[in-house]
Amino acid sequence: MSGIPGGFFIYHADGDEEIIYANNEVLYLYKCETMEQFRELTGNSFRGMVHPDDLDEVERSIEEQIMGSQRNLDYVEYRITCRDGEVRWVEDFGHFVKSDVYGGVFYVFISDVTAKMNDHTRRENDYLNDKRDQELLRTALQSTASSYREVYMVDLTNNYYRMIYPDNHNAAARGNYRELLKRRVSGSQRDGQDDIRLGLQPERLQAALMDQNVVEFRYIRNMPEGGEEWCAASVTVNERAEGVPVSAVIGVRSIEQLIRSEERQNAILRDALLQAQQANAAKNMFLANMSHDIRTPMNAIVGFSTLLENEAENPEKVRQYAQRITSSSRHLLGLINDVLDMSRIESGNMALSVDRMSMREFLKEISTIILPQAGKKGQHFEIKTHGRVPDWILGDQLRLEQVLINLLTNAVKYTPEGGHIELDVLDCGQRSPSYVHLRFIVTDDGIGMSEEFQKTIFDPFTREVSSLTNKVQGTGLGMAITRNLVNLMSGTISVKSKKDEGSTFTVDLEFALPTQTEEPRPDTTVEDTERVLVGKRILAAEDNELNAEILGEVLKLEGVNYDIAQDGAKAVELFLNSPPGWYDMILLDIQMPRMNGYDAAVAIRASGRPDAGTVPIAAMTANAFTEDVQRAINSGMNEHISKPIDIAALHETFKRLMIGRK
Repeated sequence: MSGIPGGFFIYHADGDEEIIYANNEVLYLYKCETMEQFRELTGNSFRGMVHPDDLDEVERSIEEQIMGSQRNLDYVEYRITCRDGEVRWVEDFGHFVKSDVYGGVFYVFISDVTAKMNDHTRRENDYLNDKRDQELLRTALQSTASSYREVYMVDLTNNYYRMIYPDNHNAAARGNYRELLKRRVSGSQRDGQDDIRLGLQPERLQAALMDQNVVEFRYIRNMPEGGEEWCAASVTVNERAEGVPVSAVIGVRSIEQLIRSEERQNAILRDALLQAQQANAAKNMFLANMSHDIRTPMNAIVGFSTLLENEAENPEKVRQYAQRITSSSRHLLGLINDVLDMSRIESGNMALSVDRMSMREFLKEISTIILPQAGKKGQHFEIKTHGRVPDWILGDQLRLEQVLINLLTNAVKYTPEGGHIELDVLDCGQRSPSYVHLRFIVTDDGIGMSEEFQKTIFDPFTREVSSLTNKVQGTGLGMAITRNLVNLMSGTISVKSKKDEGSTFTVDLEFALPTQTEEPRPDTTVEDTERVLVGKRILAAEDNELNAEILGEVLKLEGVNYDIAQDGAKAVELFLNSPPGWYDMILLDIQMPRMNGYDAAVAIRASGRPDAGTVPIAAMTANAFTEDVQRAINSGMNEHISKPIDIAALHETFKRLMIGRK
């Protein structure tokens, strides 16, 4: 038996089902090299030869064979597990024999049928998939048919139609195809209807369908109950004769809602295109204005710097040129701040910083800023309060100041010499004991503006064009920034104006009131002299050579001893290697190599030195946004000084930080 072409084995049919014999093909099938490996794999039992999931079915087959005629062969298919773990299919022809010597035994022929079973499974899956696809197709066709008003079969050669949905049994639902076109498509006299009727003619359809299987026509037809309706006729080739379409299926459906939706979408697209064109025109105007407005102060800076070199021996000229350079620089910085503010507003990155603020001090500061501007033009400016305006409110003083300064600065710009400008602050009452409604009204008797421009005054990049406004520098962003800041504070802003009569801007805002009243605190300093910093020692970190040179000169003017480090790591090193209390203040740039200013401040505060927690630290950086100021405070700094440096403001910061230090 070991030489036959196929597997053969013998086993007891009762007891432990001991395997008596297995030939080499059986060992090969189970991937065993010796009989010992095979007996170990199967437990020397027929049950061990069968995959556990198939064992019950195989045992039932064996029982039927034992109970039945011994003249028949038992046939069963089952899986086996090979020695390497692979699962394969086999077919088993078994014959039960009762032997006087061995008792009841099975003689079994076995062969590998894995490929056949896999093919059978694949064909069975394909059949099930096809059946499922047919069900889906039938469902889809039923759903599609219900979306069509009518479906026709058209004989293009004999000019004949037959309705196949919804009323294919009606004798009137068939007849001359050209007559059908007259009835169904002839109602509307709109442009293009004649082309549709011609396109649906048999000869035209044949031509259109020569190189494609489906074409669609849109048209308008009269409804039986009156009115018109947009329809679509989808024409699909049903049969061809030598490549020529001879019959087609035409499905007619209503597309009224689709057309209306397309019209709405087109209207939205037209509006969006118009807005985009207007925005593009405004931005082009903005770029032109920005180019002009940036080059104007830059021209002054470059020009007066050159003149300054040539007039170095003339102190009066030097003073005049330096003043003009400073003025132009501040104007240029204002332009940059406007653009950055607008960018932050549009990106949603601007947030309010609400704190207790004194209305008395706030209005005094507004007056201090505007009075010199108005004075240069001989204008009369005053601030009036009406009602019980509270002394203290909770608000973002910086942003409220920005709103009013923008409005008042514009009033100064566009009011002729000798004109009048007024800021009125009104108490409009309280909606609750915790809130107050304040109204700020800015009035001028200047040039005013047209009604048309008042509609767009708060849009970005817009400026009214006139002989006077063209002479006034500006980006067209100030009013847009003002409106957005008012919106950020949950308020409203409006304008009334007449040409040559002046303008009135009204801002309405609500503010929370502090829980406890507090009187304004007078400014206190240890020394109110210009020489307060003489003899102090400052450590500064600045990696830019020009900025370091400027800072050094400023500190020399103040009579300060100073050390300048090229990066944050060097600043930390100098601080740690100095005696405690050696430095009276530390100035840190933020963006530096090796270690930035934030990390340097953290390292200094965490160093454990006796003066690490008390030495004043200030950020001196071009990172000037609100979140930059907050990050500086969070890293352990006491102050934030924005670049370009205002020397007067720097001096005040020095004095404030030096209070109480010997």
